[in-house]
Amino acid sequence: ETNIAFPRLAVSNMSNAAEMAYSIFPYDVWTGAVLITWEPFSNTQKSRILGCEIWADGEMVDVVLLDLDRKDYYIHMPAGRGLWEITFTVDVTTGAILDWISEPSTSDPGIEYTEDGTTYILAQSGPMAGVVHQYRLRAITLEQVQVSAGVYQWQVATGVEFSTPHMVIPVQTPFTFPIHETYAGYEQGSYEIWDSTPNPELFGNLATFYFYTPVGADEVIVQVTRDPNVNFDPAAIYSKVVSWDPNPTFPPPFPWPQASIAVDLTQVPGTGAIFWWRIGGRTRRDPIAPRPWPETLMNDYGFVWSQRNMFSLTAMSRADLLHQEREVLERSRTRAVRVPQRATGERVLRAQ
Repeated sequence: ETNIAFPRLAVSNMSNAAEMAYSIFPYDVWTGAVLITWEPFSNTQKSRILGCEIWADGEMVDVVLLDLDRKDYYIHMPAGRGLWEITFTVDVTTGAILDWISEPSTSDPGIEYTEDGTTYILAQSGPMAGVVHQYRLRAITLEQVQVSAGVYQWQVATGVEFSTPHMVIPVQTPFTFPIHETYAGYEQGSYEIWDSTPNPELFGNLATFYFYTPVGADEVIVQVTRDPNVNFDPAAIYSKVVSWDPNPTFPPPFPWPQASIAVDLTQVPGTGAIFWWRIGGRTRRDPIAPRPWPETLMNDYGFVWSQRNMFSLTAMSRADLLHQEREVLERSRTRAVRVPQRATGERVLRAQ
């Protein structure tokens, strides 16, 4: 039974997807990534199980062949490839995998069996942040079939039973940005004038970190460290958490609301003037908290993390900080709360 074949199956948000080497742009994981893990197969199960099908919300999204991939995990990324074809052949005498081809397809989704091989045609899509997804696995097995009197061959077959379903609410990767834009309080013709300031904004030892609220999260954390190794060791960080009631609205709002968290930098352990920071988001309703891959990254558990960011107090003198503070206080009298799209310079022209 497939339930037995996938011992200790676990499904959760992936906490460090924004920093995975294969993520070309941060936008690739804006809608969240899901990590599925299971314990290695053992005993007779290992010899007859060739791989597994990955199912999400009743649709097959990918195939993992254990003999080739040699992995006990799968990462469901948001960047789906559309129609995709995976074909593999086996040695009918030994059951070993002989060939593996993965390429785009123009055929309808489904499974095609031949005497010595199998073709999976998948309509691949990724998870959506803020929406409950159900994941299940189904085994791909090798079975000996009698082809004539006393003659048997190995053939690929699909398991009948699915693994126990696991639910998860993907959390959007928190997006941070080096420049924070604020409405300057006046217009030029038909354009609003926006000012660009570094993120975080610094007033003495007070740092205000700006980010877009991650869809799917009902709790956000900022972590700040002076650790030059940038490991975010719990003993070397200062953390601040903000929580709110879950928003059941779907589809989620776009653009996503901008938020901020203020931190007193004197609370950060250490004495260095260079700081590293990141934003994390999670939903407290998930049965399993976000986990990293590889699982040995012990400081990355608990939240879906943004990319890591750096700033330095040495880059700004005390006079610069006081001058910046006076300017911001003056602007705050007429400031309007808007969500910026992109910083292109010190002042940005924005069409109304």
